[in-house]
Amino acid sequence: MKKVLVILFYWPPGGGMAVQRWLKFSKYLPEYGWEPVIYAPENAEYPEIDPSLEKDIHPGITVIRQPILEPFRFYQRFMGMKKKDGMGVSMALKDKPSRVSRI
Repeated sequence: MKKVLVILFYWPPGGGMAVQRWLKFSKYLPEYGWEPVIYAPENAEYPEIDPSLEKDIHPGITVIRQPILEPFRFYQRFMGMKKKDGMGVSMALKDKPSRVSRI
């Protein structure tokens, strides 16, 4: 079986459409003679969390997780957010105007 390295950001326990695409793609690759090796971040900040998607990971898939410099942390600093402020799905719909919108 041939191996293919899939480097991605969105992977369970993250949720949403971007996770679904890669999850289903990698789930069915072995049926076509490809063994996916998933390289995903260990400390990613996802807008949605859905741990139930982990049951859809094909049992033969190798998942390598490594810590990253989370891009959302840079966004938080730029927008003047606190570390405890998470990245929600409706993050752009806050009552309080951001630093950028005030400029």
